[in-house]
Amino acid sequence: GDNNNNNNNNNSNNSEKKQTFNLKRVGLNEVESKELIASVGKLAREREAGANFDDFCNWLEAREAKVQCIVDGANVGMANQNFAGSRFHFGQLDNVVEECRRRYCVCSTSDASEASKQRPVVFLHQRRTKDHAAKHQFGEKILNKLRQNKEIFVTPHGSNDDWYWLYAALVAGEDAVLISNDEMRDHVFQMLPDPNLLRRWKERHQVRFSVTKGEVELYEPAVFTTCIQENEEEEYWMI
Repeated sequence: GDNNNNNNNNNSNNSEKKQTFNLKRVGLNEVESKELIASVGKLAREREAGANFDDFCNWLEAREAKVQCIVDGANVGMANQNFAGSRFHFGQLDNVVEECRRRYCVCSTSDASEASKQRPVVFLHQRRTKDHAAKHQFGEKILNKLRQNKEIFVTPHGSNDDWYWLYAALVAGEDAVLISNDEMRDHVFQMLPDPNLLRRWKERHQVRFSVTKGEVELYEPAVFTTCIQENEEEEYWMI
């Protein structure tokens, strides 16, 4: 009997010692965010022709509708297209944008200006808007819809569209979501002074996707960041 009581007391003590630790999403701080934005802007200006990137930055600043949901158009349109004779899939792009409208945007409001502030924006290279798929009736219809909704930015001839959608996503702030399966590991991103900042930013803001027979799945970042975190109230660390 005494042994049972001791066991019960031990169990009670153990249960009292259990503590709940809520892991948080840990993003970049203000200094790190500014550093990453400046790095991307500097590299883009050095590599883009003429004033192309500055013109884009002016467009971004002047735009009444804040860009918060950024869609990497090339990555979405070319997903699953790794077979002979494949081409850019505008229907797939349309499906993903529609899901973004539904999930992230307020497009049903009666206030037109408020609605436009919440719309996704597709970033697409100019050649994608002029190739065979774009001239097809279906592709043309989708492009026209994106233009009418002010949901597209076409990057100019000779540009690298990666700089544009990445910069737009970075300056969009805490609420930014980037729809892309791009791992961002190629030479463009390795040129950054601190690629680790981009990796940490991705963990917080990149939304991956899949499209199967027109059905879209969006995979949002984890609700907490996998890193060492401090419980400030209890003064201990979670590793």
